Amino acid sequence: MGTEKTIRFTRRQWLGLGLTAAASLLWVIFQPSIFDGRFVTLPGFGMTLWVGLTFSALLLWAAPGKKFSRRGAALLTLTVALSLVFSLRADVDLWLMNLPVQLGLMALTCLELRGEANLFTFRGLMGGLGRCVAGLFRYLPRPFQAATTVLFKQEGNRRIKGFLLGVVLCVPLLVIVVLLLSDADSVFGGYFQNLISAVQTTNSATVLWAAIRFVAGTLMLCSLCCFMGLASAPEEKPETPSRAHAAMPATVLGALAAVYLLFAYVQFRYLFFAAGAPAQGYAQYARSGFFQLVAVAFLTLMVVLPCVCRWPGSRAVRGLAGLVTLLTLVILVSAAWRMALYVQAFGLTILRVVTLWGMLALAIALIAALAKALRPRLKIAAPVLMIVAASWVLLNYANINARIAEYNVRAWEAQPESVRLDVTYLSYSLYPASAPVLEELYKDHPELELPSPREQPGWFGSSVDWLKVQ
Repeated sequence: MGTEKTIRFTRRQWLGLGLTAAASLLWVIFQPSIFDGRFVTLPGFGMTLWVGLTFSALLLWAAPGKKFSRRGAALLTLTVALSLVFSLRADVDLWLMNLPVQLGLMALTCLELRGEANLFTFRGLMGGLGRCVAGLFRYLPRPFQAATTVLFKQEGNRRIKGFLLGVVLCVPLLVIVVLLLSDADSVFGGYFQNLISAVQTTNSATVLWAAIRFVAGTLMLCSLCCFMGLASAPEEKPETPSRAHAAMPATVLGALAAVYLLFAYVQFRYLFFAAGAPAQGYAQYARSGFFQLVAVAFLTLMVVLPCVCRWPGSRAVRGLAGLVTLLTLVILVSAAWRMALYVQAFGLTILRVVTLWGMLALAIALIAALAKALRPRLKIAAPVLMIVAASWVLLNYANINARIAEYNVRAWEAQPESVRLDVTYLSYSLYPASAPVLEELYKDHPELELPSPREQPGWFGSSVDWLKVQ
């Protein structure tokens, strides 16, 4: 299809383009904006439906006869499972976090189905995602070219041509006839009064902006469908060992190891065993710094993995990489220890739960990096990505809003003098999953003043959690 001057689409492909138009129309009508601060407009059932329409269109455009590999089937399962979360949960923070994860899983599944080479390497992943983004714009003219072929170049489509020309002619004719008949007969005009009033009162700028969004969204999704229908990119050559001397990464890793050894000594002495009180006191010392430590662990992972991959023959680099990885795991334990102490004092929030999950994901990646340092030929990217993605999906299915509400209330009831209970957070940010907990809390403590919960959105933004509190 990419080398022919005359572009022809099959019925299967036209059906896929129709699904993309339906997905764009769904978003334009029911989701005016996600940046207006009205969180109740965030999609619930609507997002699951949008993902289903879009992904079905992409699969229709995939090369016929292609079968999913095991990795492709796993990615498809994760993509579908995460899309269903939008219909189950009503958490705003998780919605915003799930959106890029959902789009990323969809892109990975499409690239795997296309047969992208070396997808689960850094170079292959970045190249595939770059081609996927470019695919949103590269084939924008294809639908117009295919329509031109149907109307003017392809024989045997007289019925389609006649139908399209009839639609073009009848629309303005019907508008004129209905207006004249409505003016002549008030009863007849009453049937169309609501439609006419809606047209008269609609802001033209709003209609224009909606039309632009619909056309742009449809064309971009159509272009991505065309990208899915093309042959995959040529296989890339595997990464070759770096020509730079191993002394360079060994120096970097050695310096990190020296600093991390000193930091590990401080953690064991002052944090884990509390042998001596820091200047600001143990409680304040132990409840701070976890976000910085997580950032250090992530940066270290970004240093260790390239060193292991580019200098696999250097025992010094691999040994130092393994040492740095082990010390980074100590840093992660320190971060988790501090976070646990902080949660005991101030309770759980969505951000703190996600931070704990991030520590777990980093620990999995660091253990894989340690295995890579011991065995350089070991392929770790695909299993690590699958495990981390699966853990994120499972976290969403755990209904963490309800778990957070239960934990915070239990902790406050056990130690009301030392633990603070944020009832606003319970009744707004965690609602409606927290509704059963709030009901029990009010029964046991009627003196508490509970603020009004969030308003329930329409069907597009609703979810199973909202249906449970009706």
